[in-house]
Amino acid sequence: NNSYRFVFRTDWSDTCSCAINASCTRSEGFYCSISSCFSTGFRPNKTIPGLFQGCLPIDSLLLSSLECFYNKSCIDMLIQWYSFNLSNITIDSRSANITPLDQMIPSRFSPDTKLNNIVSQLFIEDWIISTNFNLYYNNCAPNKCSYTYEERFNRGYVIATILGIVGGLSTALRIFILPIVKVIRRVYYYCCKRTKHATRECFVETGKNYRS
Repeated sequence: NNSYRFVFRTDWSDTCSCAINASCTRSEGFYCSISSCFSTGFRPNKTIPGLFQGCLPIDSLLLSSLECFYNKSCIDMLIQWYSFNLSNITIDSRSANITPLDQMIPSRFSPDTKLNNIVSQLFIEDWIISTNFNLYYNNCAPNKCSYTYEERFNRGYVIATILGIVGGLSTALRIFILPIVKVIRRVYYYCCKRTKHATRECFVETGKNYRS
């Protein structure tokens, strides 16, 4: 069994190296890598629109878009340059009949959208929310069901509530104030009557002691 692992690119360009900076990127394309290209300072290349290279394959994938695969001429260019800088490599004849992606198909992702954005959206074109309370109730068969919702009271409702409370208090006072006053008056009258009776008894007893 063979095992494989991905490693950082240690070579890159004169301005960035993956050995130093893991976020190095450059446009994907067909770059000359033979020694003569470096020795003469001449580096012919053919870049691929929408594709980028990163230090790891996953970085290259997420940084790229599908822009090239919507364009027939770009796909033909990939086929034409397939064996660039390599020898004795042939391409399968079936690859010559690749159909580009159809731009007329409705999609919320444009051709130049990065794959990182598409992956973060889980490749979902549209969320369709359908609510069926009867189906939910039949499947779950809950013993009871309750729900809550929050909303702000509007000013009219607050004013009407305050006026209702004030009106209720006025009505309550009209009903209970007269009986309460009567009870207070009776208690006061009863207390005053007992006080006068006790004072009269004390006066009579004092008079009797004086005569004796």
